[in-house]
Amino acid sequence: MRVGEFSANILVGDKELEEYEVTVDASGTQATCWVASEVGKKFTVRWKCHSQKRLIENAGRVRLDGTPCGGMIMGCGCLGQKDTAHFSSISRGTMERDFVFSNLQLSDDEALLGRPVSKHLGEISVDILHGTAGPRRVDMEERLPSLLDHSDKKHERMVKKLSSHCVGFGQQRTIQRKQVSGFIPNNSPPVIFTFKYRPIAILQANGIAPRHEDISQGATPEKDSTAVLEKIHLLENELKRLRDQVLDNTTEGPQIKRIKKECGVSEKRPIISGEVIDLT
Repeated sequence: MRVGEFSANILVGDKELEEYEVTVDASGTQATCWVASEVGKKFTVRWKCHSQKRLIENAGRVRLDGTPCGGMIMGCGCLGQKDTAHFSSISRGTMERDFVFSNLQLSDDEALLGRPVSKHLGEISVDILHGTAGPRRVDMEERLPSLLDHSDKKHERMVKKLSSHCVGFGQQRTIQRKQVSGFIPNNSPPVIFTFKYRPIAILQANGIAPRHEDISQGATPEKDSTAVLEKIHLLENELKRLRDQVLDNTTEGPQIKRIKKECGVSEKRPIISGEVIDLT
């Protein structure tokens, strides 16, 4: 997707995920699309500035399922000089974990009914902010957001039709503690890219992605079996949601549907383009 002088996309390996139903709002600052998620695949959020000259610093802030996961600063410069940022993992202190598409674990355990579920479940977003980098500091492990919430079970009635996938995190690995910077945004409106991810079977069933009737030449019985099992898992989740909707209507009466709209000065210092920042 591209908005003004910025573009963004999701990569799995070196391949950009195909974007479906790309829309840009009337203000020209927010773009939304759908992409296909596949369980177990690591992914990278990438954004680029296409301006011939970057006269002001900017920062990309990444949110996964509504959870802020930090970002990166892009310093001033010219086109072709460190104008692209890649963000593929969460790091705090000496710990780092890759972004991975995962299955959302559903349960009918009534004890989970009171646990809140983010309305941004099933979304990857990057906000491009303009401003000035703050002072450098050593990152603190205690600032780690509750990332493991994604792997917890959710009550099927709380999730409804939000998503059957979520963002998970790969195996923990140890890294050197990083220095990070804060960021002081100015009054310019941010540029926001939102990628709504769902399994390809769901996108096809809803008419968002085209159906591919032909089996690819590289298909194997093992891959076919995996695809069938994944589809069974998705259909089971959909069946649970539909049953739950019927239960809600019969026990609580007609529901009124509401349409939700989706939608300090620091001392100047040299900026390292691509520097990790804490925007949580």
